[in-house]
Amino acid sequence: MLSGASSIHTGITYTTPSLSSTTTYYVGSWNGNCRSSKVPIQAIIEPTPAVPIVTGAEKCGPGTLQLTASGGNIYNWFSQQSGGNTIYTGQIFSTPQLNSSTTYYVSNSAGNCTSSRIAVQAVIKDIPEKPQITQISSDKLYCSEIGLNYEWKLNNVLLNENTREIDINAQGDYTVSVEGFNGCFSLLSEEYNVTLTSIANSEKSKPFKVYPNPTYGKLTIEIPQPEVNSKIKVIDLTGKIIYSERISGSSLKKKIVLELYTPGVYFLTLIQQEHIYKERLIIK
Repeated sequence: MLSGASSIHTGITYTTPSLSSTTTYYVGSWNGNCRSSKVPIQAIIEPTPAVPIVTGAEKCGPGTLQLTASGGNIYNWFSQQSGGNTIYTGQIFSTPQLNSSTTYYVSNSAGNCTSSRIAVQAVIKDIPEKPQITQISSDKLYCSEIGLNYEWKLNNVLLNENTREIDINAQGDYTVSVEGFNGCFSLLSEEYNVTLTSIANSEKSKPFKVYPNPTYGKLTIEIPQPEVNSKIKVIDLTGKIIYSERISGSSLKKKIVLELYTPGVYFLTLIQQEHIYKERLIIK
């Protein structure tokens, strides 16, 4: 108030009560005998800047990402929600090399005021395991990894196939890449070479019988004419041999117990001299 009213404070400095808007105060001096005229002095309340609008980023596998802020004036980036030093000033922040998802924070400054910080996500998504190709029969190939989509190639040319198991229609080098459930593609598998000889071997040409298939873990193998030093192997989808035995004799009927192994797809292989025969085996 310019004139009249009682003094609200005496002293060189004055701390105002909590203010929500700019307020004018008046101050005068007194030398013991006379008072000066009062002069106005403002306690200015500046509006708090708006929290910036942010856009995060994501990437398949390790790397750098660009995070963006907008809707403000000066953007300061931090690695923590409060405290700490500014790690970058600007609208677009390029992260360092990241191996895992990381949260950053950004504020908006205008004049002497700064907004609260808002989180921005830099997401590193896992890449699916590199798949392996297995020939599960004379005319079929199988991918070891499950996914949303499959990109099969023959001699580096994309095939019109999008299934885990495909038919062999030509000889050459086959590869596959798998799209995981997070949208990321795996590395390309190693090449799997198919020759015309392997394609020509039909299911009927196999010199053995396996039953029951599917099985709950107990199965019988019949080999009417096993050759000398023949070998039976059971292999899982990763290529690990879970059963192996040499066989011989004029006729063979062999029982195998695989009840301790995880249900899934396996491959029974009969090796006779230079010939290899495979049968897909399903354990329930």
